[in-house]
Amino acid sequence: SRSIPPQKRRESQHCKLQSRMSGCAMLLVISSRQSGPRRRPRMVWATEREPQVLPFTDPDTGSEVVLVACMHYNPWSTAKAAEVTGKITKEGRLGALVLETCEERWEVLSNDQPSGSFQRMVLDNEFQAAADVASEAGRPVVYGDRPIGDLSKDIKSVIQHALVDLATPFDGGWRRTLEALREVMNSFQNPDQPAGMHSSEILNALDFCELGFWMGAPVGILRYILTLSLKSPRLLAFLFSVVAALRVLLKRPDDEIPGADPFA
Repeated sequence: SRSIPPQKRRESQHCKLQSRMSGCAMLLVISSRQSGPRRRPRMVWATEREPQVLPFTDPDTGSEVVLVACMHYNPWSTAKAAEVTGKITKEGRLGALVLETCEERWEVLSNDQPSGSFQRMVLDNEFQAAADVASEAGRPVVYGDRPIGDLSKDIKSVIQHALVDLATPFDGGWRRTLEALREVMNSFQNPDQPAGMHSSEILNALDFCELGFWMGAPVGILRYILTLSLKSPRLLAFLFSVVAALRVLLKRPDDEIPGADPFA
């Protein structure tokens, strides 16, 4: 059979790993440079298991993989991503860094807020923090998400189907909506366990119980809104218009009576 270039093999493996951990903002660190025949998955890893840091073994290659679950722009996630990447790099075990983004989005991010810029200081994030560490060590940075064009088309299609279902309650639309919601809830309560992976190799709610993570959440949300306003001002204006319209539509009659509002 025709041989597959090493880069294509790595991209394929990274895509498989990314799909197994979908549903969470993430950053992947391939922590073994070695490749070879398939080996039995191991239960002891060189990387310590800690909140939001999940080491596991790729059953196809036998390499250790470290997943860092992140909240975008959260200072806690940014620090943890850089810390874990730096630790593995110093130990000489970093094979490649895989980011949950595509090449187009990464180029935009890198050009808009390069290292040392004011924008980077205000909008620091886990992707660039970890990539800086890996790049300084001469390790490759790989993009593990689908191209933004394909992703946008799928999101648009899903939204369209969801709106059609909501608008057709007597044609099975609401039934399909409830089934989809039930499926999502079941996925959280009973997450699928990929073949060859132990239950300890799966993220759970306890991973996000650290105080620092939740203290950094408001900062992450504000940074996300600021990023949206800088990159897509029309979209932000549209969202604010929707919120304003909802406030008018949901306004109670009592709100129009003078003196009804004690804070008026």
